[in-house]
Amino acid sequence: MNEDKVLQKLGEHDKRFDRFDLGLVEVKRDVAEVKSDVKWMKDKLIRN
Repeated sequence: MNEDKVLQKLGEHDKRFDRFDLGLVEVKRDVAEVKSDVKWMKDKLIRN
């Protein structure tokens, strides 16, 4: 296989996974928000 064909295949592969990666980024952001909320609640409980 020549290099151009390999790069073309990788390009197609990347396009397919772009949407998947964006989904992962969204999920990671949601998880981070939930974690910070939980931390805030714990701090509140500890102080009371």
